[in-house]
Amino acid sequence: MTRRLRACFPNAARSFSVNGRIWPFGILNDRVIQYCREWRTDTAASIPSICENGAPFLCRELLDRIPDSRVLAVPDVEQLPTEAEMVKAQLRRMGIRGFVLTSIVRNGEEFGFMSFASSSVHPDWAKEPPLFLSLVADTITDAAIKLDDRRRIEWSAFHDTLTGLPNRLSFKHQLNLEMERAQKENIKIAVAFIDLDSFKSINDTLGHDTGDLLLREVSKAIAGSIGAGDVVARIGGDEFVLMLSRVADEEELIRAIRRVLEAIQKPIVLRGQDFYMTASIGVSLYPYDGTDAETLMKNADIAMYEAKAHGKNQYALCLQAYKDKAMENARLSNLLYRAMEKKQLRVHYQPQIDLQTGKIVGIEALLRWELPDRGFVSPTVFIPLAEQTGLIQSIGAWVLETACAKCKAWQDMGLPPVRIAVNISVHQLENRGFVRQVAQVLEKTGIPPKCLELEVTESGANSGNIDMVVLMNQLKRLGVCISIDDFGTEYSSLERLKLLPIDRIKMDMQFVRGIERSDKDRAIAQAIISLGKSLEMKVIAEGVETEEQLRFLSRRMCDEVQGFYYYRPMPPEELEEVFRRCPDFGRRVIRQVDGKESFVKEQTDRSGNEE
Repeated sequence: MTRRLRACFPNAARSFSVNGRIWPFGILNDRVIQYCREWRTDTAASIPSICENGAPFLCRELLDRIPDSRVLAVPDVEQLPTEAEMVKAQLRRMGIRGFVLTSIVRNGEEFGFMSFASSSVHPDWAKEPPLFLSLVADTITDAAIKLDDRRRIEWSAFHDTLTGLPNRLSFKHQLNLEMERAQKENIKIAVAFIDLDSFKSINDTLGHDTGDLLLREVSKAIAGSIGAGDVVARIGGDEFVLMLSRVADEEELIRAIRRVLEAIQKPIVLRGQDFYMTASIGVSLYPYDGTDAETLMKNADIAMYEAKAHGKNQYALCLQAYKDKAMENARLSNLLYRAMEKKQLRVHYQPQIDLQTGKIVGIEALLRWELPDRGFVSPTVFIPLAEQTGLIQSIGAWVLETACAKCKAWQDMGLPPVRIAVNISVHQLENRGFVRQVAQVLEKTGIPPKCLELEVTESGANSGNIDMVVLMNQLKRLGVCISIDDFGTEYSSLERLKLLPIDRIKMDMQFVRGIERSDKDRAIAQAIISLGKSLEMKVIAEGVETEEQLRFLSRRMCDEVQGFYYYRPMPPEELEEVFRRCPDFGRRVIRQVDGKESFVKEQTDRSGNEE
């Protein structure tokens, strides 16, 4: 007797090997998973032909006829309908005269069948179909589910579930294989790190669902812009990485990168709305920028940050200078973590002068970092590092409390109250507890709220990540002053500026420095002063260094100035010495020139036009 145990899964997307061959089993949607375990004689060797020719119809017919018991016995194949004549003929040639069939059920739904065939009609088991057939069917169902789950897990381990692209692990594996080939064939490989510009604002304003849809479309655009042998992977958030194989020269590489940038820039239509995306791309080259996947990706990432720092929507090839800068920043970041603990951070103070009275009316607190082996580190270097590492929260809180405490100490010394201006990072403003933090500092130090001025950069005031109008009004209710720093360097909305409760705008020093040499800078400085007057805001010019600058600002009715013309930033002890030598508190302001001091006895004439 020929016996054959067969299980077929008609609605699955894969096929399995049978006797060393892959056999499709087209049922319902003509896609089948087939799993076999066979006991047969040589007369059953042609069973695959039945699968190919007659099984689709046969299975459709039989699956509809399986009773509730899930087991259907066909003791004589001659009982099959006339439509299955071709199948019957094939079964006769194989010597199969009867079979029993059971459905295979997964999650309550039939998705296949399993049969047991005999070479004789009306076999004994056809009268009482074997129970083991149902048991084996259930076992196979469990095995198929586990197999699907395992393959799903394996797929997820090497792919990004949102876009379907390879993930970091898969990318590194493919890159390592490609580097082995490149080493043998002496060819170049490029790795490009892609970061979408300002994507966080899309998630914040439109929601993560829309952000996910955009990421899928961007991934398709990138994948469609690269060659057949190239690989694109998503490695997290809005970051992608490319492997460009067989790069002939730099010109070819640049053309490939530009194609990617152009593909990303094409408008994406979602829900009837056009979205325009840009990206910053950094590129490293094998073997010059690394001989392993991790190093190539790291150096491409370094180059990407350089591209972003130079205006976004562009690319940068990795240079040794970028690597050196990144290594130095990493070293400084590590040292910055211990800077407060080691008391390396200082707060220096720079007076602000009222041009009408000549008095010191304000003091700006400026953070300084002194390293034993290199002296003072530029704030333009370590402040961005503090923001990138999140240290700006703790450092900013320390500066705020230190400056307020010092201001209160000066008042307790009997000095007239002046305001203390403290720079606030946009990262601090994004902290939901910032308003409460300011209130606690005011209460702890005892400084009058009107003596505290919070300086926010123009870019920070225009941040779309928080409702700046609501936040600033909450701060104003505490009684503090608010100023906009670096005014004129960003794109300020006049409508937004009108809504913000601002007390002062600080003209950026680049316009002050240009007063002596540029008509345009003089015009901009005049416009900023006029704008401040129209909005009933005080205007302070920072970076004043020369008599000519001071004369121009005074005649244009600028309210206050700050800069080296009067005072450099200084430690609190030096500032207290200035206070002691000026008993009328700056009625005669001390001007420091080349290390020597002289009194400014007269104020610049504030009437008339500049000669």
